[in-house]
Amino acid sequence: GYLHNESLTEELEKIDSKTPVFILDICPHEKHKPIIEKLKILYWSTHDPNAPQIPVKTFEKTTEKKCSAELAQERFLPKDQIAIKLAKLAHEVTYWQQGEEAKKLSELIASKINPTELIQALANGAFWNKNFEKKHEEYLQKKEQALNNILKSLTITKYLKYNLGFASASHILTTADAGQKILDSHKGIDVSIILYKNGKISFRKRNECEINLRKIAQLFDGGGHPYAAGASLGKKITKENFEKTINEINSKLKENFTL
Repeated sequence: GYLHNESLTEELEKIDSKTPVFILDICPHEKHKPIIEKLKILYWSTHDPNAPQIPVKTFEKTTEKKCSAELAQERFLPKDQIAIKLAKLAHEVTYWQQGEEAKKLSELIASKINPTELIQALANGAFWNKNFEKKHEEYLQKKEQALNNILKSLTITKYLKYNLGFASASHILTTADAGQKILDSHKGIDVSIILYKNGKISFRKRNECEINLRKIAQLFDGGGHPYAAGASLGKKITKENFEKTINEINSKLKENFTL
């Protein structure tokens, strides 16, 4: 299945303590250690060299700027061609923009396809099939409409020397697609901040921006990477409280975060 930085504590607590678990590409936090100690986690990898040590059977963090997919591929599937291809793709920060095949695979995941179905197909050497094509086409229609709507709520605020672009997004949009849409729509925006109705918040930035987004996400009990992170605000986001929520986020940044 998929774990999410913005709700990691809750999702870890839901894991059956007797089920063997492998976790990739999640940067742990010290607060998660008590939960993790109760679980049967066989392997945990992160590409963050500064991540705290986690009490699991095998904890692996990069020393050569490799991503978590590369670490796991080299350890468990060193000669498997599908794994090598996926690991190389995962290494790219903007993997969803690296060719048509990568884009379609990313959109298929966003369509909420059953992870087991996708993993089984990849394990059998198939990147694509008729069922994937059908789900992909259905998703594209919804995605196009959602991307057009996202700009209607765009609100730009100033924080220090950076412009923050806030927008409300449909749940069908990935944080990558929603965030990139905002960055592409306005060259003056340095950081996109996407709000979802369920209270999820996503941060994404331009490559040249110096802000560490993981530190910002941690203010809201979230996490992620320096260039892309997420959290949960613990409340639903509506048209009525959208502007108030933006003000609350800006206030928290000014009170707790400086470059």
